[in-house]
Amino acid sequence: RAPQMGGAFIQLYDCVFRGNYGNTIIGRGSDGEAYNSIIVSNCVFDANKVPAMSCGGKVSDCIFTNNVAASWDGIVNAALLLAVNNSFFYGNESLRGGCTYGGNIRATNCQFINNKSADSKVSYDYGGGAAYNGIYSNCLFRGNYIRTSNRSWYGGAIRGGRAVGCVFDGNRAGDGGATYGTMTINCLFTNNTASTLGSAAYGGSHTNSFYVNNKYTGSNTSGGILYGGVFDGCAFSENSSARYLGYNSKMENSLIVSNTITASGYSIAANGIYVNSTITGNKTVNKAAITGGTYTNTIVIANDNSQADVGGGTHIHTLYNTFTGTPLFSVLNL
Repeated sequence: RAPQMGGAFIQLYDCVFRGNYGNTIIGRGSDGEAYNSIIVSNCVFDANKVPAMSCGGKVSDCIFTNNVAASWDGIVNAALLLAVNNSFFYGNESLRGGCTYGGNIRATNCQFINNKSADSKVSYDYGGGAAYNGIYSNCLFRGNYIRTSNRSWYGGAIRGGRAVGCVFDGNRAGDGGATYGTMTINCLFTNNTASTLGSAAYGGSHTNSFYVNNKYTGSNTSGGILYGGVFDGCAFSENSSARYLGYNSKMENSLIVSNTITASGYSIAANGIYVNSTITGNKTVNKAAITGGTYTNTIVIANDNSQADVGGGTHIHTLYNTFTGTPLFSVLNL
């Protein structure tokens, strides 16, 4: 069984915890209070069937591999403020947040690879293949996912929380292949997928982030690389979608270039709000590049399709080459 270490403070260096089950390894003491200032450094947590810790303090240079806590929230649960630095998470599985759970998590320079959340509940509150809430800086999220048998599947890498300077590569979920309801700043999204909505991102707010080579092959009529969300100063290139690039998203100061819509009857954008942005060099099958939404001070030009750049929507100070259908222009464009 897992040792039930608890109390106010402990220090652990160069330890290995392997094959434990039962209670949380580092949790609460006999007085029932969680550790509030642990120091764990250069330790290995491997193949435990129990959360590694539910506490506060600092974790550095640790390895978490193949741990399973399917009926708990996170392999590492931040009961109190918990800093996790330079640590490696691989092949872990938990109820919510495959590795980390809680708004008190502060993770820096960590790698999260091939982890998954594994809830079996019908609930909007679950998800997060690697992480659920918290703040993540300069971290790598690769190949994390929501177990396909799940009935609630939100955020292949992160659900909620904030990511700064992170890389999201090859994550997958039903809704939000990489992130769901997450704030991202200066992040890279590549090779992420979703089966229902938002291969790269579902909702959230995103600033100065780059989206390249993400794919959507599903059939949801609102599906695409993005679903909802607010994007400022972002760039989208070489993404491929059987539906839209973005559905009902808001974009400002953003560049949408060289993306491909692979299915007949769909456009780059069918709705949403676009301000001070450029949509160029994109390819559709038989639709105009944009067929709905509101566009202000936006350039829609030189898109490759069988119809036109503009096929609908409301346009204010819009620059374009060709249009078809009945778009509403507030200013005559030449």
